[in-house]
Amino acid sequence: MRYSRTASITVSEDDNSNPKKIRFQEKEQEVLDVGSSGVLKEVKTGDINLPTTVTFEIPLGAIGTAQWFYLYADKSFKLKLNNGSEMVMKANRPHEMWMTFTKIEIVTTDVTRITYAVGGE
Repeated sequence: MRYSRTASITVSEDDNSNPKKIRFQEKEQEVLDVGSSGVLKEVKTGDINLPTTVTFEIPLGAIGTAQWFYLYADKSFKLKLNNGSEMVMKANRPHEMWMTFTKIEIVTTDVTRITYAVGGE
């Protein structure tokens, strides 16, 4: 399995495409996870419409221990990892994290469309 990501982040006080009042900037940060040395041996993906007020456990399939997730939703939702505390996740923002977990749940209070990817061993 290959994971590749290149990102540039700029946080600025100006609201235009050529910011001048830059508060933070990180350019072309690259991550590459390849082959047998990488932690992503299996990946489970999906795109689902969830009804109002539901708790949905993302199926991990053949993944025993998950190492990474990516979530994108059209409405705000709550995220629970390993039966921990709920975290509020913002709508229309990509959410990605590298950590070890064995259970990931989405809690909705509105009809929500979620795209997800989970990877691990």
